[in-house]
Amino acid sequence: MKNISVSDFYSKFNNHYNKRQDYSMKINYSKFVIKVLDIKKDLGLIQNYYFIKENNIIKWICVVFRFIQNKPFFKLINNFSKSTKKKTLSFFNLKKKLFNYDFIILTNSYGIITSYEALKKKQGGEPLLGIKYV
Repeated sequence: MKNISVSDFYSKFNNHYNKRQDYSMKINYSKFVIKVLDIKKDLGLIQNYYFIKENNIIKWICVVFRFIQNKPFFKLINNFSKSTKKKTLSFFNLKKKLFNYDFIILTNSYGIITSYEALKKKQGGEPLLGIKYV
């Protein structure tokens, strides 16, 4: 199975979502993508996702977007993750960054979590994505 990078996933997701031509998109399967989609589904940012199999092996994920009156529900503001330069935010810096976003998805020792979960646990982490509601 092809492993999809963080920036490739977010670029494809953002571009497809903002086009509003389709209400779904197909992306390569990876455990990372599933974790991020679970968070987005829990927050109501996507309607659902399902798996597409080839020869009884999961190869693809079909993501069903959520729109309100044919307009995007949220806007992906910033893809923090760069393969060449990784940044981490301390607990205190995370609180400062939240003034620019409604929430941030980040990764730390607890896994892939939202900024709200990180603040509850008084943890920082590597930011992956900043999201702002429209």
